Amino acid sequence: MLIELWVLYLVESKMLKLEEFNRTSKRHEDIINSWWNEVEDHSFSEEKQFSSYLSTDYGFMAFKDDKPICAVFLYPIYGSPIAIMGFPISNKEVSKEIRREALDFLVAGLEKKARVLQYKILFGYAGNTVAKKFYSRSGFMKATENITNFVKKL
Repeated sequence: MLIELWVLYLVESKMLKLEEFNRTSKRHEDIINSWWNEVEDHSFSEEKQFSSYLSTDYGFMAFKDDKPICAVFLYPIYGSPIAIMGFPISNKEVSKEIRREALDFLVAGLEKKARVLQYKILFGYAGNTVAKKFYSRSGFMKATENITNFVKKL
């Protein structure tokens, strides 16, 4: 059963909406895949379709004036107090300013869901300066320095 959570937020007289979705939502999958197809580096995945391969049942998408702006997935670690915030993906056709406000809104919704699910720590990762600034702006503290993340395909 698809559960949608609508959160309304007034920003500069424009409405931001946050929609929660799961991996069975074709509408959200199509939007995310269109953004994913614009990403140049697919080095950790041969799959060209992002959402069918890397999604979870905890997806969040921010809209402004009914236009999809950005999305992120929450990756809960069951049996642990930790949940991981996946890498955000966004609509490159939208200005940086609108993407920034929508990403901030998106993180707030993801944090709220993590609390509802009784997680105590939200973990994120960043490999570039823009992402590091994003996490700092979102209230994350730097846990480590000079760490390299590794991925192994199974």
